[in-house]
Amino acid sequence: AGVPIKEPVAGIAMGLIKEGDEEIILSDILGDEDHLGDMDFKIAGGRGGITAVQMDIKIKGISKETMFRALKQAERGIEEILSIMTRTLAEPRKELSPYAPRIFTVTIKPEKIRDLIGPQGKNIKYIIDQTGVKIDIEDTGLVKVVSNDEESASQALELIKKVTREIEIGDVFLGKVKRIMDSGVIVELFPGLDGFVHISQLGEGYIRRITDVVKEGEQIKVKVVEIDSLGRIRLSRKAVLREERRSHV
Repeated sequence: AGVPIKEPVAGIAMGLIKEGDEEIILSDILGDEDHLGDMDFKIAGGRGGITAVQMDIKIKGISKETMFRALKQAERGIEEILSIMTRTLAEPRKELSPYAPRIFTVTIKPEKIRDLIGPQGKNIKYIIDQTGVKIDIEDTGLVKVVSNDEESASQALELIKKVTREIEIGDVFLGKVKRIMDSGVIVELFPGLDGFVHISQLGEGYIRRITDVVKEGEQIKVKVVEIDSLGRIRLSRKAVLREERRSHV
């Protein structure tokens, strides 16, 4: 899979047949040997030592000597498997497999977690639906994005940063006209955050009808010109148009 690890790891299942005082330890058991035998002892590890064990037994117990014999026999089996593995692939691939899952992290302020989740989970659902990633949020503000596609993960991280950013006067957004009213339009800056553009701020000239300038669902560039004490955002399209015109002079 191309997942970087310290050393190769292999595993083997050991079995036991016990009749009276006679015992036979089996290596690399199959289903019938597991079903008919007295022990299923799984051992995993590398040349640096054992990393995991798991045992099921159907008899009252086994002696310490039997345990040591099984471990020693398993060690030889693991070494044989590792030698075959390293002959085939001596070290992990430098590049991750395109199918291997990747975990990306970003830290946000804990008080911004509710903004990321959004009303009834609207924001987090939008990000997941748009990018196809999995997202885990911790109380500390650590956000984990899991995806086997780096581009999708990067897109999700950008959306997370966008939703949780601190809005400041002077910020410019590409927003969507959400609703047209007599006095102006409501623009969705991103899911869960709207701003208001007064009719006088929709263009540089006199505007008789708003629908002559913008349509519902249209995307327009707007600039944050005011944030009141309640957090309501006033926007200006005129300011953006004026700056763009000046930059082309």
